[in-house]
Amino acid sequence: MVTLSATALRTFPVHVEKKALLGLLEETQARETLLRQAIRRFERKHRCSLEELEARLVRGEGGEHPDWEESIEWRNGVEMLQRTQLLRGLLEWLANSLEPSPAS
Repeated sequence: MVTLSATALRTFPVHVEKKALLGLLEETQARETLLRQAIRRFERKHRCSLEELEARLVRGEGGEHPDWEESIEWRNGVEMLQRTQLLRGLLEWLANSLEPSPAS
């Protein structure tokens, strides 16, 4: 786990512009949309949640080859969506931190 010192949180790289952060934020939001669409396709195809599919596979139910592969892809998509949402939150926080404070 990475921990940030108070100094690191107060210091922002001068060369990072808000426009660049907003561009990254747009890319992150587009990635989230694609990942959600992929997850919905798996949900519709299997007519269940990922956890239900994984439980069936553990019990030996379902097609071994395609179902196991799809469960892995589905799990990867869910985990990638979670990381992307975290990244979006950080980018939003950074972009907002570049706003002038109301007192200035």
